Amino acid sequence: MSELRIDIAILKRILMLGIPMGLQQAITSLSNVVVTSYVNAFGSDSMAGWSAYLRIHNLVLMPIMSLSMAITSFVGQNYGARRYDRIRKGTRNILILGCACAIVCGGLIILLQKPSISLFNNDPGVIYYGCIFINMQLPLMWFASLCNLLAGSLRGMGVSHQPTLICLFSFVVCRQVYLACATALSNTIQVVAFSYPVGWLICTLLMALYYRRRAPGLLSEPENTTSS
Repeated sequence: MSELRIDIAILKRILMLGIPMGLQQAITSLSNVVVTSYVNAFGSDSMAGWSAYLRIHNLVLMPIMSLSMAITSFVGQNYGARRYDRIRKGTRNILILGCACAIVCGGLIILLQKPSISLFNNDPGVIYYGCIFINMQLPLMWFASLCNLLAGSLRGMGVSHQPTLICLFSFVVCRQVYLACATALSNTIQVVAFSYPVGWLICTLLMALYYRRRAPGLLSEPENTTSS
């Protein structure tokens, strides 16, 4: 029992990786509340359609987030073992798998959009708005997959703050700037619905640029070819 104690160095490392991720989720959720306020301006049917869509959105996002956590663990283990070949191959494969998952799941929902929304609300007005959200967001859901998986891979290499800052800038700052400017020019529900893909697109671009710049340096040491 005397050997059971908190390792301060390990605890500090865990907090340095975990706190930015938790902060990102909290601030992003606050940003989503602001998006909801824009949706709410179009009436109760729009709000009910948004609520129904979010349930579907979270269902499609769930396997993507699971893959993101998986790649973080996979990369972390192989980074510690200096199996950089596995990291490169694993990250490439998980990006393909994540995009395929988003396209297949999103495509099925798009094909079955009216029955999907009607599972939560049968009102024609609600179904109308719910289908708008589906058609404006799910075709580009694979960008959400790319940015989350790249961030997961970087976190597995011990890089946590930069992916968090990129996500916050894209999902909070850029999304709110887009909503303020775009709705001033054309205040339609389609414009509001597109705020999510805008954040995904910007985040994917910035995350890919950062990954391309940072990953080669992190994975530049000679590979350990021994079995792990």
